Amino acid sequence: MRANLPCRSVALLATLAVLVVACSDGESTTLQQGGLGQHAVPADAMSLGVSNGTTLTITLAVNGEVVRTLAPGAVAEAIPAGVLPALPWVVQARSSSGRLLTSITVNAGDVWQVEAPVAGGFVRKGPWTQAVLSCGRVGIWSWFGPPPPQPTGPPPGSGSPGDCAP
Repeated sequence: MRANLPCRSVALLATLAVLVVACSDGESTTLQQGGLGQHAVPADAMSLGVSNGTTLTITLAVNGEVVRTLAPGAVAEAIPAGVLPALPWVVQARSSSGRLLTSITVNAGDVWQVEAPVAGGFVRKGPWTQAVLSCGRVGIWSWFGPPPPQPTGPPPGSGSPGDCAP
């Protein structure tokens, strides 16, 4: 019985090595869960989006580099990974005076696509954040494909006095 342990250990190590190599290449990773394939979106296919549903001018910075300035009420379409600094992305939405409104960190592998035949295609998920102010909402998300639906306007009674000062 002891003679088989080294063979089992070698087989286990070989299996683990194959898994590490399979998961570390640049292609999307597929996991099976409930019969549906989940795919991590490759880093170069990821994108960022921002919505400015406020009365403020918003600056979007990624890793300290300004990538967009949005007028009040503007929504930035997908900003592709190819025009952004290297991952991970530390994304910040700031007011015109430089006040931080909201931020998020996005890493490779944070955006997923799940096959959903019943829904007629794919379900996508990715990290997002928002700041709810008395003058509207600021949202940041990382995604793949069409942007997710964004809420508009502040919920009743949200924000605090002075939160919409530049």
